[in-house]
Amino acid sequence: MQKEIITTDTNKKEKTNPEVVLRTVYHTLAHFSNDVFLAFFAPTLPVLITQMHLLKVQAGILNLGLELTALSMPLVGRLADKKDIRKFMVLTPAITALCMSSLTLIPNFYLLFLVLMIGGLSIYFYHAIGPADIGQVSDKALGGMMAIWNIAGQVGFMIGPMVITAILANSHASWIPSLFLAGIALSVLLYILWGRMPKTAAPAEHAAGTQRKLDSAARAFIVRQFIPIVGINIASSLLRSSAYAYLPVYIVEKGGSLWMSGMAVSLYFGAGILGNYVGGILYDRIGSKAVTAISLLGFSLSFAVTIIASGIVQLLLITVVGTFAFMLMPTMMAMLQKNNPQDRSLTNGLFLGFNYAITALGSVATGFLLDRMPTLTVFMIAAGVALVSLIFVPMLVDESGARATAPSAN
Repeated sequence: MQKEIITTDTNKKEKTNPEVVLRTVYHTLAHFSNDVFLAFFAPTLPVLITQMHLLKVQAGILNLGLELTALSMPLVGRLADKKDIRKFMVLTPAITALCMSSLTLIPNFYLLFLVLMIGGLSIYFYHAIGPADIGQVSDKALGGMMAIWNIAGQVGFMIGPMVITAILANSHASWIPSLFLAGIALSVLLYILWGRMPKTAAPAEHAAGTQRKLDSAARAFIVRQFIPIVGINIASSLLRSSAYAYLPVYIVEKGGSLWMSGMAVSLYFGAGILGNYVGGILYDRIGSKAVTAISLLGFSLSFAVTIIASGIVQLLLITVVGTFAFMLMPTMMAMLQKNNPQDRSLTNGLFLGFNYAITALGSVATGFLLDRMPTLTVFMIAAGVALVSLIFVPMLVDESGARATAPSAN
């Protein structure tokens, strides 16, 4: 009998493997495909500022057009918890590529804002659904799985700036629209992979009769989780927008080349690969509060040191900044998914929506300050204000063990 049980377990394991592998490959490619084109924005921003004679605050407003569409993510996430809309994810690389490869061709500021909004809607449609879809395969190593998903995006953000910078630095801007073809090819590849996904891949919450309504207790629990998360996002928003959107502009203003500016973006997001891995693994070992505190403290202090450096030393320090900055993402995403197993897409959409939208508003505020104060002063203020986010760390709600054993309300 014991032998029979072992055989059955082995068969189960073998039966699950294709789904796990295919889903991981699919979402690794899907996340990379969207983020590699999204990463065109920051290296292109110095060119757009010069080409369109933009103020820094206008550059921040463009970033707002791109990121504010993240507010659609909770709605998409809630819809995904009720209805299986995952098949539409295959379209996002093509739409994102079309928008982000046309930035230097658009002469009108308002039209550029609109195109960035469309691109943002495509990007965040995928981001609202993807993590919950891959995360529901297994809860045992959710921190590690969220790290893998985030690493795919980091690789995209590392490669994207290199590609667009190589084109811009060699005065081949006319080549950029042809990158749309790569987006189409990636969408076709996703469609093929989706067709090979096992029929059992649909999340259990989409099955008839299993979708619960959000009662008052569930809503109160979600609100309680997001109070400290939103506080952390607001307090660190100036720092995040400074590190991503304005550090490349600062490097060019100090006399650095477009190559160095683009390399800074690539190094920042490339180091995020290590940051995501470390953050996800540490979450599985020491929990969300410890990892969050380490990330926020390291991010603030390392950025303050980086902005007073220059040359190769500054580029090396940017890798430290990126490592600490991106430890937070897999930690928060894994924590929320474990806390809310029946509302994965909703809580994932809320988290990423708040995160990106608050960062976008922070970029406008940062741009406003940069038009009125020295860049170094603004960056130091951003690093100092980010330290305030540490007061929200003890308020984080991480009740995955209690929630896993508690009966769900129907």
